[in-house]
Amino acid sequence: LGGYTRFEHDKFKDLNYRALLGGGPRYRFFDTKAQHLSVYLGLAYVFEDLNSRTVNRYLAARPSLANNCRSAGADCPDTRRDFVSLALGDEFRMKITDTLSVFQLLDVYPNVQDVSDTLVHAEAGLRQKVLGNLYLGLGLADDFDNKPTDGRKKNDFQYFGNLGYEF
Repeated sequence: LGGYTRFEHDKFKDLNYRALLGGGPRYRFFDTKAQHLSVYLGLAYVFEDLNSRTVNRYLAARPSLANNCRSAGADCPDTRRDFVSLALGDEFRMKITDTLSVFQLLDVYPNVQDVSDTLVHAEAGLRQKVLGNLYLGLGLADDFDNKPTDGRKKNDFQYFGNLGYEF
C-alpha cells in the first residue's frame, strides 16, 4: 500500500497547474538488482487550473467550485476542474549489461464519471552508468490528455536527458 503526489505546470498546454493525490496497493512481480516489474491500482483526486476560454467541467465527491470571474457580469467560464480517477500503472527496469539498463513507466488516470476523460503519462529510456553511481539517462516521455484545452494537441511528446546519482 502506498501513496503518491504529482504537481505539473505547462504554459504550452494552457495548464496553470495540475495537482494529483492518490494511493493504493502495488504488487511487485519481481524486484532484483537485474530487473524489476511492479503494477499498482488505486484512486486519485485530480485538480486542474486551466488557462482556457472553454473548459468541460465535472466533479466528483464534493460540491461544485464557484466561478471566479474577475469582470462583473461577463460570461466567464470556470477554468478549474477536479475529479476522482482510478490510478493504474506499471514500472519496469532491466539491466542489459553491468552499466546499461532500460526502463519504462506508465501512469493512467481515467475519470470515474467519464472514462473518456483520461490522463496518461508514459516514459521509456536508457540509463548508462558513467562513473561509480553516476549515470546518464536518455528517453522519451508522452503526456496524453484526452480532453485538452481548446486548440491544444492530446499528446505532448518530450525527449529528455539527465545526469543522476543512484543511492
